[in-house]
Amino acid sequence: MSKVKLQQHIATTQKQLLKIKEKNQKYVPGTVNLQIVGNGAPGAPASVYLFTDQSRYLFNCGEGFQRLANEHKVKLTRLEHIFITRRKWHCIGGMPGLSLTIQDAGVPHITLHGPTKLYDVFRGMRRFVILKNLKVDAPQCNQNGFYDDAVLKIHYLPLRRDESSDDYPVMSFICECKPRPGALSLEKCLKLGVPKGPLLGKLKNGETLILDNGVTVRPEDVREPDDPGPVFLVIDIPSIDFLISLQNNEKFTEYLRSSHAEPDRTDLILHFSPASVVGTDEYKEFVESFPTSTQHLLINEQNTFSGYVAAHRMQWQLNQLNESLFPILKEPLPVKQDEFENCTKKMKLSETPPQADTDQQVSRLQHAMPMTCVHLRPRKWIDRSIEARPSSAEFIKEITDIDGVTETLDALKRDRLHLSPVDRNSQYPKIVFFGTGSCIPNKTRNVSSILVHTTKDDCILLDVGEGTLGQIYRFYGDESDDVIRKLKAVYISHLHADHHIGLFGIIQKRHQLLCDESTPILLFAPNEMSSWLTFYDSEIEPISSEFELIDNGSLIDEGLSAEKAALVGLCSLRTCGVVHCPNAFGVTMTINQDQPFKLTYSGDTKPCNALIELGLNSTLLIHEATMEDELLDDALLKMHSTTSQAIEQGHRMNAKYTLLTHFSQRYAKIPRIEQHLVENVGIAFDNMEVVLSDLNYLNTLYPAMKTIFTEHWELMEQKSIKRANKKAAEQSANVITN
Repeated sequence: MSKVKLQQHIATTQKQLLKIKEKNQKYVPGTVNLQIVGNGAPGAPASVYLFTDQSRYLFNCGEGFQRLANEHKVKLTRLEHIFITRRKWHCIGGMPGLSLTIQDAGVPHITLHGPTKLYDVFRGMRRFVILKNLKVDAPQCNQNGFYDDAVLKIHYLPLRRDESSDDYPVMSFICECKPRPGALSLEKCLKLGVPKGPLLGKLKNGETLILDNGVTVRPEDVREPDDPGPVFLVIDIPSIDFLISLQNNEKFTEYLRSSHAEPDRTDLILHFSPASVVGTDEYKEFVESFPTSTQHLLINEQNTFSGYVAAHRMQWQLNQLNESLFPILKEPLPVKQDEFENCTKKMKLSETPPQADTDQQVSRLQHAMPMTCVHLRPRKWIDRSIEARPSSAEFIKEITDIDGVTETLDALKRDRLHLSPVDRNSQYPKIVFFGTGSCIPNKTRNVSSILVHTTKDDCILLDVGEGTLGQIYRFYGDESDDVIRKLKAVYISHLHADHHIGLFGIIQKRHQLLCDESTPILLFAPNEMSSWLTFYDSEIEPISSEFELIDNGSLIDEGLSAEKAALVGLCSLRTCGVVHCPNAFGVTMTINQDQPFKLTYSGDTKPCNALIELGLNSTLLIHEATMEDELLDDALLKMHSTTSQAIEQGHRMNAKYTLLTHFSQRYAKIPRIEQHLVENVGIAFDNMEVVLSDLNYLNTLYPAMKTIFTEHWELMEQKSIKRANKKAAEQSANVITN
């Protein structure tokens, strides 16, 4: 879509949304649901979505929320209010990507509710997030303050560790849905003699009737009981000090007194508090202080499955081609779907949770699953029927049912019998792709990130797009922490958000694992990133001691010193400027194992002579290939390369092998490449692990990939034909006109 058409689409959508909003302000919604989008599992966001039949609200927006929402088709077009519990990255890291998404969806205005200085944090993000059509507000959420609309009233509970401080870095919320009159009961109407027809409409509108027989019928006589409005709490307690602050909060204590007067007042509590707090005796007592009818859902790192089902689907299917290149992901999975069929899917909010695991949770806390739905109105119950639960058998069947796939897989296995066995564990470098898509993440390709194990004890990240930490946890499972401890450097090619938003999640986790033993990570980045790093350090959380910033521009002529290169398991590292945006860089590094391995990474760029010179005679070139060849004009406009241009760069560089990455999200599975071009050329996928012995084999997989993803391939072919026909028609029209 062109920029002009996009602006027109956004303007039209904004007008439509404003009309809908104005109309909906006149009534209380009959449907209110809570969706657990992210359950806080390692590397996953802790984010809950409240939606009614007229408006939407989000509680916390952690890194990776945008991708999960996309995968599970969570509609964001009516989202106007985001409630944040903490001014920390795990609560706000998804805001840059989300704001761009809802802007393009036509949302005209967003309000952030949460701790002090929240707007300052968002303003800092706007250094690399360009918002032209989305207005953002962040009102002061003071003690005894609240947000109120036709749907609900949300009371702010600002919390602080030290009562003498003026800063409230933590926020919890009391959420009260508005009361709703009971629905008209046709049975009661008929019993009192009210005939079907226009009189029912009058009763529904609140009019009192006097029937022909003299009987007076009031609206309250023929309605179901009024719904006083469901109530839920959002609680985030970083430490016991904050729990004391909550218990001393005037509004909260007032609410507790009223809840004891009305035992069923609190329907649900969402616990965002970390495991270190939830496991304490004080917190257990806090949970037990609520009525037994109150349900408790745990949304933190004690949950294990992240909810990215599509990543597992893709990996199981690619694993059928080559189990070494595409190993099965090690993230712990929930109960299989067929086993889950025998479990309780629907449970009233007042019921006791089944099979409570007291070793893992407070007895009354239930672990939340991604896409667990809590229905608050019209009936109150927990629905687990649409929870995200991968099924490997289903994923494999999806491709083996395709004509010709079984024969293709058998042929691949026969071909591999002729290959000499290789000990992959001893081969370095080992390259793992964590993000192979461009611009925004989709369910099968995350944004840019590549992990290079230079030795068994050292590794470096080449770009670190949003969700990189989650990708590590999905790929390595229980081994993830060890991999993060070995991370010695991060290279950021340029300052577009899809190449660096995942940095802070990585830095936080690395510090948590290494604590005082942590040595600063080497951060190779454009020097212009220093202002964002300084802002984050002063306004969000201190990180300045966690990294040593090395300007990419300083490595063009001299390269990295031998001493620092050795810290990362390298012999050398040099950069060059590339043709993309200001301060965009390519990089080459030499890894000296049994024989020198020269690796060159393009970052984002058009064909670039400086990169060819820098990477001359590379063992491997990893080059962006954003567009197919037919979209050359789009590639030129956006300063990217087509697949053929990327392959040509490898030829001119005399690279032994070329791996293509950073595909437009229109190529969610495989890009379109002419078969004769793929000699010594491979296609990168998320969660693909490559060693030197694989590189001579990658090009042979392309025909098989076209077969197992035949539906996607045929769709791309149809789009190509339509483009060609449109272009031919335009050329014919021009000839006639001239």
